[in-house]
Amino acid sequence: MKDSWKGFLPLIGISILVYLLYRIGPGRILDALLTVRPGFLFLAIILYLPFLIMQPLKWGYLLSKQGIKIRFRDLFRYNVISWAYGMLTPAKLGSLIRIYYLRDHTKKPLATCATSVIIDRMLDLLSVTILAFIGATFLSSFFIGLQYSIAAFMLVFFAGIVLFFQPRWNRHILRVVYRFVVPKRMKGLAAKSFNELFENLPGFRSIFVTFVLSILTWVLLYSQLFVLAHAFSISVPYLQFITIAPVTTIVGLIPVTIGGIGTREATYAVLFSVFGIQAALMVSFSLTSHMLALVVAVALLVRYGFRKPAELP
Repeated sequence: MKDSWKGFLPLIGISILVYLLYRIGPGRILDALLTVRPGFLFLAIILYLPFLIMQPLKWGYLLSKQGIKIRFRDLFRYNVISWAYGMLTPAKLGSLIRIYYLRDHTKKPLATCATSVIIDRMLDLLSVTILAFIGATFLSSFFIGLQYSIAAFMLVFFAGIVLFFQPRWNRHILRVVYRFVVPKRMKGLAAKSFNELFENLPGFRSIFVTFVLSILTWVLLYSQLFVLAHAFSISVPYLQFITIAPVTTIVGLIPVTIGGIGTREATYAVLFSVFGIQAALMVSFSLTSHMLALVVAVALLVRYGFRKPAELP
C-alpha cells in the first residue's frame, strides 16, 4: 500500500506531454507533421535495420563468451520483443524480459541468464552516457551545469560497472540494483541466488569488445534519428545531433514516464532551441520517432510471432 504512489509516477510524463501540446498548440504540431518529406521518412524506417541487427549481434557475442550458443534468428526475435516492452514501460525496464526468454530457450537458471542481459544493459547505458557527455560539452555555454551533471552520472555509473566485476563488491552492487531498479514482479531474479548471477562472467577483453559494439550500435540509432530529423527539415550538424540526442535518452529513463513520453519531447524542445529550431518541430519529430519505433516493433512481432515466456512474474 505504501508503494502504491509509484504507480502514478508515469502520469508525470504524460502530463508534461499534454502541457507541451497545449502550449505549442495542436495545430502547429499538425502543421509540422504535414511538412514531413516522404523520402527521408522512408529512409529513416529502413535505417532501423542496422540497429536492430547490431543489438542481437553484440548480445550473441556476449553469450558466446559465456558458452551459450543461440541462433541469430532467436536472438533477433527476443531482442525485438524486449525492445517493444522497453518502449511501453518506465525506465525501459520491460527490456529485461529477455532474461526469461533466454531461460526458456537454454533451460539454465534464471540468475545465470540474467548475467548477459544485465551486462549488455549496463554497457548500453554507459555508451549513451559517454555520447551524451560529448553533446553536453557542445551545450556547456548554453546550459550551465549540464556537462558536469552528465560527467558525474557517467563516472558514478562507470565506477558501478567496475565494482560489479569485483568479487568483493559485486553482490553489494546487485543488492542496490535489486532494491531500486528491478521491478517488483521480477524481484525473484536476484533473490533466488546471488552466486549464480556471477558464475562464468565474461573476461575484460569480451566486455571491451561488447562495449565497442555498443557504442557503434547507438551511433547507428542516432544516425537513423538524424535522417528522420531531415524529414522535418531540422538542420543540425551531424556530430552535434548524434551526441545531444543521447541526453534525451537519459532524461527519458527517469521513471516518471512510460517509454520516455513527455520528458523526451520536452528535452528535445529545450536542448535544440539553441539551434533556433521551433519546439513544434522537435516535439513532432520526437513523437514520430517513437511511433515509428513502435510500428516497426509491432510489424516484426507479427512477422516472427509473439510467445509469452513461461513463468513470467
